[in-house]
Amino acid sequence: MMRAAVRDPLWALLALIAMPFRIWKPLLGFVFILILVTFVTGIGTIVPNLLTADRSVICVDPKGGNARITGRARQKFEPVHVLDPFGVTGRLSAAFNPLAMLDPHNEAFPPNPENAVSFK
Repeated sequence: MMRAAVRDPLWALLALIAMPFRIWKPLLGFVFILILVTFVTGIGTIVPNLLTADRSVICVDPKGGNARITGRARQKFEPVHVLDPFGVTGRLSAAFNPLAMLDPHNEAFPPNPENAVSFK
């Protein structure tokens, strides 16, 4: 079934239905899970995949539960960056400010930055 799933998307769908809580990396390599708030599928689906996936992961979790549960274990695979603007995870929030790279003392810096961008 696995070899057929590599060639045919229908077999891949059947394989995923047959094993709903397991990711087969050779088949798809990605997971998109959209769960309503009332279902408790994070413990059965999302958390096991976050703990075992040895690749980059983007996980949108407004409550921050996945970062609290799996953040330390994910650091074994790669650096973990948690974007937490409201402080719900209790971890330091990662951030990127592209304006921080600008040097106002550089001669290429515009004299009046408000007028540097024009919308025409």
